[in-house]
Amino acid sequence: MINIDFSKLTDEQLDKITSDFKNLNKQIRNNMTVKDLKEFLNKLDDNYNDHELNVVISRPNAIGGTPKVGVKHIGIGFDFDNGTLMIETQTTLIEKPKKK
Repeated sequence: MINIDFSKLTDEQLDKITSDFKNLNKQIRNNMTVKDLKEFLNKLDDNYNDHELNVVISRPNAIGGTPKVGVKHIGIGFDFDNGTLMIETQTTLIEKPKKK
């Protein structure tokens, strides 16, 4: 166990620790949230406005650039998908069954 006397830390050090814990929490969580996406996009400058939006895919033994497919549409889920942001890709993605 590590014991830290937080009263001896500067505000800058406390901010860094808080930021590190938030980043660790994001890494542990399985899915990115809309809030995470908004925070990321807000950090980008206007030079990225015309960049294509893609989804990285797995393509074993691929050579060259990162394998990816374009995004066709982003919308809000409803009914069974309520509470989710849905991304539809230009190419249909099919989940590969897990090996037993």
